Amino acid sequence: MVQWLRFHLSNQGSTARAELNRQSNSDVGVTLELNHERMMSVENCRVNGGGKPLRKILSLFFITIMLILPVQTQFVPTNQLSVEPARTVLAQEPGTRLEGENLAPHVPIYINDTTDFQSQGWPGTGTEGDPFVISDLNITYDIDQVLIRIYNVDSYFVIRDCYLGQLSVSWGIHIENVTNAAIEFVTVSSKGNGINFVNTINSTISYVDANVETPEGLNVLSSANVEIEHNRISGYGLYVRESSGIEVQYNEITDAGAIGALIYQSNGTMISSNQILRTTNFGVRLENSSFCEINGNTIEESGTNGIHLVLSEYTIIENNEIRYAGSRGIQFDSDEWIEIVGNHISNVSSHPIYTGDSANGIISGNEIMDNPSSAGVVFQTAVENFTISNNYIENTWGGIFTMSGSNVNMTGNIIEDVHNYFIAHQSIPDGLVFNNTCADSDEFGLYVTMSPRTVVSNNVVNGSGIRSIIVDRANITVSGNLVYDSPLGIQATSNANNVSVFDNQLYSIDVAIQISGDDAFVDSNQIMDCGTGIEINSGAEEADISKNDIDNVDDGIYLTGSNISASNNTIGNADYGIYIDSAVNPELEDNIIGASTIGIYIHSSTNGLFEGNNMTECGFYFSNGQSIANLNHSFAENHVNEKPVYYALNEQALGLDGADYGEIILVNCSDSSINGGVFTWSTSAFLIYHSERIDISNVHLSDLWYPVSVYQTANLTIEDSIFGGRLNTAVIYADYSDGLAVYNGSFTQLDGDAISIRNTNPYSVEQSHFSDITGSAIFTYSVSDGTIQGNDFINATYGVRFTFTYDTLVNDCVFMWNTYGIHSSSESDDNNVTFNTIHDNQYGIRMDDSFTWYIYNNTVRWNSYGVYITTTNDDQWIYNNTFALNAIYNGYDDGADYWDDRTDGGNYWGDYDGTGVHDIPGGTSVDRWPYKYVETEPIINNPQDIWYAEGSEGNKITWLPFDNNLRDWTVEIDGSLWASGAWNYNNVSVNIDGLPYGMHEAIIMVRDLDDNNVTDSVLIHVFDDTAPEIDHIPDRIAFVDGTDQMLSWEVSDLNPATYQVYVDGSELEDGTWTSGTLEVDIDGFAAGIHQFQIVITDVDGNEATDTVDVRFIEDDEGPTIDSPPDLMYVVDTTGNSIVWSPSDEYPDYYVISSNETEIKQGNWGGSRITLNVDGLDVGTHSFTLTVYDGSGQSASDSVNVTVLPTQPTTPEQPLDYLTVLLIGAAIGGTVLVIAGVLYYRREKQ
Repeated sequence: MVQWLRFHLSNQGSTARAELNRQSNSDVGVTLELNHERMMSVENCRVNGGGKPLRKILSLFFITIMLILPVQTQFVPTNQLSVEPARTVLAQEPGTRLEGENLAPHVPIYINDTTDFQSQGWPGTGTEGDPFVISDLNITYDIDQVLIRIYNVDSYFVIRDCYLGQLSVSWGIHIENVTNAAIEFVTVSSKGNGINFVNTINSTISYVDANVETPEGLNVLSSANVEIEHNRISGYGLYVRESSGIEVQYNEITDAGAIGALIYQSNGTMISSNQILRTTNFGVRLENSSFCEINGNTIEESGTNGIHLVLSEYTIIENNEIRYAGSRGIQFDSDEWIEIVGNHISNVSSHPIYTGDSANGIISGNEIMDNPSSAGVVFQTAVENFTISNNYIENTWGGIFTMSGSNVNMTGNIIEDVHNYFIAHQSIPDGLVFNNTCADSDEFGLYVTMSPRTVVSNNVVNGSGIRSIIVDRANITVSGNLVYDSPLGIQATSNANNVSVFDNQLYSIDVAIQISGDDAFVDSNQIMDCGTGIEINSGAEEADISKNDIDNVDDGIYLTGSNISASNNTIGNADYGIYIDSAVNPELEDNIIGASTIGIYIHSSTNGLFEGNNMTECGFYFSNGQSIANLNHSFAENHVNEKPVYYALNEQALGLDGADYGEIILVNCSDSSINGGVFTWSTSAFLIYHSERIDISNVHLSDLWYPVSVYQTANLTIEDSIFGGRLNTAVIYADYSDGLAVYNGSFTQLDGDAISIRNTNPYSVEQSHFSDITGSAIFTYSVSDGTIQGNDFINATYGVRFTFTYDTLVNDCVFMWNTYGIHSSSESDDNNVTFNTIHDNQYGIRMDDSFTWYIYNNTVRWNSYGVYITTTNDDQWIYNNTFALNAIYNGYDDGADYWDDRTDGGNYWGDYDGTGVHDIPGGTSVDRWPYKYVETEPIINNPQDIWYAEGSEGNKITWLPFDNNLRDWTVEIDGSLWASGAWNYNNVSVNIDGLPYGMHEAIIMVRDLDDNNVTDSVLIHVFDDTAPEIDHIPDRIAFVDGTDQMLSWEVSDLNPATYQVYVDGSELEDGTWTSGTLEVDIDGFAAGIHQFQIVITDVDGNEATDTVDVRFIEDDEGPTIDSPPDLMYVVDTTGNSIVWSPSDEYPDYYVISSNETEIKQGNWGGSRITLNVDGLDVGTHSFTLTVYDGSGQSASDSVNVTVLPTQPTTPEQPLDYLTVLLIGAAIGGTVLVIAGVLYYRREKQ
């Protein structure tokens, strides 16, 4: 309804007309028309017939104002009309919007051309702005007829808000040969099909709720430009066939039978933002349909595949979510130019993405998860020109799997937690596997098989259960990869010839790089914390290994095969720097090897070239037992610890000064000597093979792994030399070297054996000192005719240890503080032990399975066991020995032998009472002519030196004095009396707790009744076993351009010593420290995260550490600061402050100064800074704030504060209402006078 309200005002030809247009929907239109024949003014107004001209003027004025006001506030155009009823629906559910009682029952509708709309009385004109409308109907029938049929219409029409109950097996709606149809807000409940579009153009199906019971919910056939939106389809799905330009979006398709949406021979179809749930076969199937897009759909619980493409080129599948598919997530067969981008696929039963016989595609940015039965992406057969990039694959059987094809590139993918392969790149020549990140595979990493010319580059492979990168064909490049935590890092199999492996980083791997093919190039790789760095297997030929950096490994480079070259490699902290095993023509040049057990190890190899190699704290070593042919190599310009390596083959009469060389190797040399030289912290000093009459003298060897190795060398003499420090086997290791002689040597503090002699006779070790040895002082195996004479064996596990040793004399030696003084086993027979002093050992002599020994004239005292014999032949000759004061047994024998000279002489026994024979514990052996052991002057044992921790308790020294008439004893420590007492026939045990840190000497003197005495001294080492204390400082940031940046630790210890600071594993600085604050300067580091570790140590080697990560930032932007206005206030008032608002990403501190004097500073965290300026004197004051960021950059601002003196105040005057009234009256009077004058002039005229 439109109501018109007209106001018509006129006065002497002047009219004013206002028209107000108001619509029922509250839109208001007002038109004001003012027509003037002449301008109306006060001077042309007059009174007509006794009227009131002034009143008319005022009335007209106020009416005009009332009309103008709504025009100004509510004017809108009046020419915008809607063809729809006034209805606003923002989020509609599909189906009719009307309740059942609001729907009019209607018979089925049949329209065959446009005139039928008119003849049947449907509203509208069929135009775009006024379409025919079929609405508000309930058509429910069971007559085997379509409920709404519309044919051959090109005018616009709408079917809206209808309920269609199809009770027979037919269509609910059938549209054919139609243009410009719209079906919206319709509910179709059908025992047959839903809606059928045939040869329909420029039409829409929207907000339809279709529940059908036969195979097609919505069907579009031979149509174009149809939009299918916001529908709910259940029972059966959507079918689009032989159409083009179809848009299917925002639909919900559930329980739709075999297929949720079938697109067949329908190019340009877009399927977007639909939800498709629970189909028995496919969620979406495209067949023979090109240039389609499947985007943003949710597809769940499809019986087979979520999305299936067949012969559908140029299709984009993007941003879909596919879950719980019965078989595959996305499958496309025989397709080209396919893009699969940004999809989420999870919990499918078979392959998340699968294709075969396809080409020219992109699979990118997809998320594939929780699929333990198959690989994330599977290319089955004949795929070409594909890029698989930036996908995230997690918790699948495998990552990406290809079977055959060419030019497949796999880049930027993240693959985690798979069972089999991260990437299996099979039968794809000329491919690229680049920049992928892979973590945690139960079995394999990147497997490139039957794929020549593939590039595997810049990948990160972590946690492969078996192998990380495997290649098995020729001309493959493996470069720039980061590989760690795997048994095998990079493997090139025997078929992988001409493989290039360079610029990779590998760590925490059993074997970092393994090459089995020919012509490999292994260059510039970084390898650390691995078992073997680079392994070249026996079948490989012509490999070039160069410029690799290898650290902290068992074997740096392991070489077999033929014609292998290793050059310019840097290797450190290895058991074997380079291990050459059964290689032919190996070439090692210009390698740098440091801090390794063996720098270069050579075994069973021939015709090697060793040139320009530099080794520090390691050297060459040849395995024992090799022939001269395996020792015949070319050596030139090699160095050990900056000294040349001397190698001689087939030389005679050499006279070498050992001081000139870092290592000496003699092969098949004779009548030569080596004199002098200090050899330390290396592998070996001397390797002597197949030589004779070699003399080594006056050398000092320490901390060598294999100091002297001798094989097949006769009459080697080593004399007047000193040996000590770490070992791997023995200081002198001699095998098949008859006539070996060692004289006047000193062997101390050794981790291993001092001398190991095997398969050698005769041999001799004389006048040498052995002490503090963790293994054996002398170990013999399968030797005979030996002499061990005049030696001291102190504090060794074994003094002398015989295995299969015969006819050896041990004479005039001292054995003290050993676990075993002499130990024999394994048929070590016919040996002679005589005139030795054996005391304070656990076992003086122990013999197992050793027959017919002669043991006589030895003094065996203060041991736990004097002589201990098992498994004997009862033919030992043991007599004229002293067995006394041994704690458990003076003698023990599990056999039945005579411990005497078989005629009239036995042994002296400390536990014999002087009557009868002396029975030997253990069996039935007996000494038939024993002697009672008696001492007339005091004797005493020699306890070992003692170490104890400062402040600990229960520390004591126990002496075992002996005499027939002992009287008393005294103990002095550091020259002062410490303890004393009378001898009561017990051991003397003295508590030594409470001594201060350092070394002390305790001396005991024991006296008998005849004033005879004996003394013994023991050194007491009081050490600090408490680790230093260091506080932990948190991780932090620092700045590349910063200055005076420090790390500060609080440290303390009673006996501080040294500290070391490491940055990223390399030492930064060292020095001494004292308790307090320890600071380290950290200026000058490059951008990035650097790890700093400090190790503090006290004088006894106790240490404490702390580690802190420092992120160094390149900060090129300084702070910014605002400029608050100058401030003015009256003296003695309060609440006056300056507030600055500076900002910086890395704030540090601020300084405030006044008149160039600093008045305040503090830490600045990036927030506002407020300065209270109350209490200033009258005058002007300047305040400057300077803020600094972490890199030292600053910004400043100054504010002037003016303080005013106090002023007298004037009371505020109240408002004078009388004055206001008078002014108003004056103005009103003036107006009335002017009006009167004008009126008078008008009347006069």
